[in-house]
Amino acid sequence: MKNYLLVYLLVTSSIIFAQGMHDAQRSGFTNPMQYEGLYLTPGQLDELNGGTSVYLFSSWEGKFEIYVSDKKGYSISNLNYNLKTNTLESKISKDSVFQFDINKVKFIRQGSKKYKLYKIHTDNELFQEIYFSDKVTLLKGFDAVLKKGSINPLTLEYIHKDKYSIDENYYLKLNNTNFIEIDLNKKSFLQLMGDKASSVEKYASDFKLSFKSETDLLKIFQYYDTL
Repeated sequence: MKNYLLVYLLVTSSIIFAQGMHDAQRSGFTNPMQYEGLYLTPGQLDELNGGTSVYLFSSWEGKFEIYVSDKKGYSISNLNYNLKTNTLESKISKDSVFQFDINKVKFIRQGSKKYKLYKIHTDNELFQEIYFSDKVTLLKGFDAVLKKGSINPLTLEYIHKDKYSIDENYYLKLNNTNFIEIDLNKKSFLQLMGDKASSVEKYASDFKLSFKSETDLLKIFQYYDTL
């Protein structure tokens, strides 16, 4: 199995050489085979996942970049994040996956999206960084929530089986305070901005920016950082 993994990663992983590719440098990319992990069989996966999908990404296939430092990492075309076990996984075959040691991962990129480990709750978990600066950190978190199914009382068979759904939650950190969970609405943000709130509100109104939009929040916090 170990030899198979080495071949698999050689095929599916590629060193990135293009200039300007995010914040990586050609000399900084490393061989993915040096990192440790764990092999799991289908039976073990079903036991861990409750038999349903608890993965962050809708597809395992894509262009992913795993960084082990700010400028060192590698790309891989098959990856997902298990929200129940907080593990990064890559499919080895139809009947097994490889779990990476996520504590050795600095951050992950999927296209323009950046995901990083933060310890907001009990354990380190992967969050999407919506905005990051010296003053502001806005994160999006993901939870796998079990939705109970229903059983026909006569036949005792499932009408709808139990399944997981993914809930999204947002967390904000301003001026080195602790992270707090926040709703995406104007009132929630402005009440945390103190004497800058009126300026931010006027800026958002002038440029017709919505506090419910992640794209608009980038512009709002870029302005906030100038105050």
